[in-house]
Amino acid sequence: MNAPSRPCKICGSNAPFFGAVDFNKNCEERRGLKLPPKGEEVAYYRCVDCGFLFSPLIDSWTTSSLIQRIYNADYARIDPDYEAGRHRVAATWIDDTFNHVRDKLHILDYGSGTGQLLTTLETRGYQHVDGTDLLTQAETIRPFGRYDLVTCFETLEHSPNPIQLVSDLTAYAGPQGLVMFSTLVQPDDIQEQGLDWWYAAPRNGHVSLYSTRSLDLLWAQQGFKVGHFYPHLHLAYRDFPAFAGHLWSLFEGPQS
Repeated sequence: MNAPSRPCKICGSNAPFFGAVDFNKNCEERRGLKLPPKGEEVAYYRCVDCGFLFSPLIDSWTTSSLIQRIYNADYARIDPDYEAGRHRVAATWIDDTFNHVRDKLHILDYGSGTGQLLTTLETRGYQHVDGTDLLTQAETIRPFGRYDLVTCFETLEHSPNPIQLVSDLTAYAGPQGLVMFSTLVQPDDIQEQGLDWWYAAPRNGHVSLYSTRSLDLLWAQQGFKVGHFYPHLHLAYRDFPAFAGHLWSLFEGPQS
């Protein structure tokens, strides 16, 4: 399979065809779960400038199509952490970092799914927590207002429109708000690994795969800087908030 180049969804530069994989390629293949081939080739493109790696697979899909084809009853097989413990890991990150302001911090979990993170935080003493998820909730019940902390775990890689998603995320962050998000950035040898990289998994809905540079550019479009804790955990901010001042020296990223 080959295909013409496409414009990068983040910076607009040329994104040549990078490769294609079967639709059923999933993240759990690294643990031995190999689904039968679907017979549907999914193309990916990679920007020559910022390194953003993306597939147009779901660009025009409706919510019902996403639920039917990706987030269906079989989804837990290829993303067992969704129900089995990701919320506990996320709650530990938050609590280890912000327990000193747990009674004051207003938190929004963006992409909250079944709300397990919210429930876990409430049991740990966090008094002001909300959630929103466009796949499971109607627009009319989305929260309004600004938050001190917006969390977004394992969501950016699922969005076919990263600019729109980050614009929505940042609209929820207060002037001194912080966005804590997770998505795994590409390894240094992505050109050698190609789409054998385990995180390039269309069956999981992973259609937007970021380099560090593409994340920095994406958030800068909304006036945010990004600090990178680990390859999978990041903080975005306009002005670094006082309640998170103890984190300032812990991550690499643009500082001013």
